Amino acid sequence: RPLRQLILSYYHRKEILLTENSTGEMKKATKEKNRVMLKRNITRKLLPCLKVEEAFESARRKLKRIIKKGPPDNWWDPEDELDWSRHKGRNSKSSILKVHANV
Repeated sequence: RPLRQLILSYYHRKEILLTENSTGEMKKATKEKNRVMLKRNITRKLLPCLKVEEAFESARRKLKRIIKKGPPDNWWDPEDELDWSRHKGRNSKSSILKVHANV
């Protein structure tokens, strides 16, 4: 159909709607439309705040994870102070020994 045939005047649309639907249904649909529009407007207004809220939630989850996990029971044992088997990384005893062996 051409666009000209698709355009209806306000009165013609209203007449079609009123003949097909009751006045109660029209009021209910109008109320629903207004409620949805209000919720959309609230969402648009609060959109910048949602980023901050997401950041707070993420920080809360991370903090909860850290608190829940906590340090291990034997995180520092004076007897194991010189036990290099628990230490991994660049400065471990095995890497230091390899460096001195190559020299």
